[in-house]
Amino acid sequence: MRERLLLTLPRSDLLEYRCTVCGESCGTREAPRPPPGRARPPE
Repeated sequence: MRERLLLTLPRSDLLEYRCTVCGESCGTREAPRPPPGRARPPE
């Protein structure tokens, strides 16, 4: 499976999942984004 960003929305990202063998779409998912202004923790 490969994850591909389809659309960036104000509060979430729309992701698509595709098969790495045939390239067919296997589904989508809406992933919430962190609120603006919040810093990421150091890695």
